[in-house]
Amino acid sequence: MNFGEAIILLGQVKQQEKLLCRFPEAVTSLDCIDHNACAVQGREGYRFQNWATTFGSYPELYFEPTSVEEIREILDLARQRSKKVKVIGGGHSPSDIACTDGYMIQLNKMNRILKIDKEKRQVTFEAGLLLTQLNEELFRHGLALTNLGAVSDVTAAGIIGTGTHNTGIQHGILGTQVVALTFMTASGEIMECADTVNKELFQAARLHLGSLGVILTVTLQCETAFRLHEQIFPSTLKEVLDNLDSHLKKSEYFRFLWFPHTENASVIYQDRTDKPISDTSNWFWDYAVGYYLLEFLLWISMYQKTKTDNRQPTMPASQLKIQVMIQVTKHRLHNYNQLKLQNGVCLGINVISIRERQFIILV
Repeated sequence: MNFGEAIILLGQVKQQEKLLCRFPEAVTSLDCIDHNACAVQGREGYRFQNWATTFGSYPELYFEPTSVEEIREILDLARQRSKKVKVIGGGHSPSDIACTDGYMIQLNKMNRILKIDKEKRQVTFEAGLLLTQLNEELFRHGLALTNLGAVSDVTAAGIIGTGTHNTGIQHGILGTQVVALTFMTASGEIMECADTVNKELFQAARLHLGSLGVILTVTLQCETAFRLHEQIFPSTLKEVLDNLDSHLKKSEYFRFLWFPHTENASVIYQDRTDKPISDTSNWFWDYAVGYYLLEFLLWISMYQKTKTDNRQPTMPASQLKIQVMIQVTKHRLHNYNQLKLQNGVCLGINVISIRERQFIILV
């Protein structure tokens, strides 16, 4: 799973000093313990919701710090008030790991690339950097990550916090590409970790689940940029499982997609190549038909009557919260709208093909 949140559980510490706060309507200005320092801003009434909209919460205060010192101020406040703090990333985790009614930190304003070492092929950056931003910068320097998750709108701290992975028996989770990192503990101490520094702590931090502190910087091992040749072909679930070892050995980045309630599966091979980049995309089939037309038809279906079961002969589809998943496997165009019927039962699944592009429609 390739989803970026982290969580920090702060110890219950007896309040030593009263910290004054002002609570105007939407934004709360928190006076620092050190009154010579700049005040950090926390916001009330913020609603967090993960990408899939399956979980959400209302933190007491929501912060977007811009510096290490501001993070320290937030943790000082949380420690004195015996609050829990959670750090969120891209919000792609399907669980409620990022939800809290305490304090929430979003590191999207701490997203700078600090250093690119082309000789060692390593990159150091702040924890709030999205992989989309990192990939673009690495490409400009002729570098690339060895492995990536399914999506790139996730943060550096999030991918190592939640065990983000991709595929291929030759590669580990994305955390195995981390060669060094720094984080701040609940007490405000900054820890540096690597294979040669705080080694045991380093191993824990590469899949931290937020239990160690706020990740500040990450250094990843990269490699020279490379191209992948992708092959997609239809198969069945039985064939894939019966020959799983063979598939794993045939392709460096092997994966397959199973279409629930059917025997259909799509096998995907991705392997390194020196061939030039080719683009076979077609706007008409990929977007006009493959996206907009199907979205329109699905919208029309909301006004049709749907038979649910024998006890409920008919029910207007407009009364159902319909989630439709359309997956175009050829160009990996994804549109996930979660599907959940009113009675929690999926009525069926159709798989159609248009010009070698497979679509899944849950109805």
